[in-house]
Amino acid sequence: MPNFSLNAGRPSWPLRRLGVRRSTLSLDLMGPFSAGWTEKDVETVLGRGLPDELLYVPIVVGMNAADCDRMWAEDVCLRLVDHVHFNVRGNAVLGLGHIARTCGALSAERVFPVLERALDDPHPYVRGHAESAASEVRQYLGVVINGYEPHTDHMADGDRPDEKDQ
Repeated sequence: MPNFSLNAGRPSWPLRRLGVRRSTLSLDLMGPFSAGWTEKDVETVLGRGLPDELLYVPIVVGMNAADCDRMWAEDVCLRLVDHVHFNVRGNAVLGLGHIARTCGALSAERVFPVLERALDDPHPYVRGHAESAASEVRQYLGVVINGYEPHTDHMADGDRPDEKDQ
């Protein structure tokens, strides 16, 4: 079974809340996961079902999906998209966006309807992550998710600085 590294680069909010400074942490720490995590580690966390741990799962697998089985990573995120806790739900949606970026592919028939639903989630945290995921799908897969309105550049053409001015 392969080991995976973490690309998080920053400690989680609970650690900051406890007064732990970034300089005292290894950047290979994300919740219950550390460098060298395995699919078995992920399945163990999923089995425990604790929201404070589950919220890390889709981020870890999504950011490392290119190094593991993409379909497994999608399955993990899809298992969490309907979770009762908004942090878990939102991060599961964001994890799907990470998979689009890291792998350049997603299972359209399974994932796109989930992203559409998440754009209308009652919680703003989930909707915000759905916007981010839809943006990654647009950027890396060239697909616009139904219900997603890409952010546009609000500068009028006449307001843009000329290259010579930069």
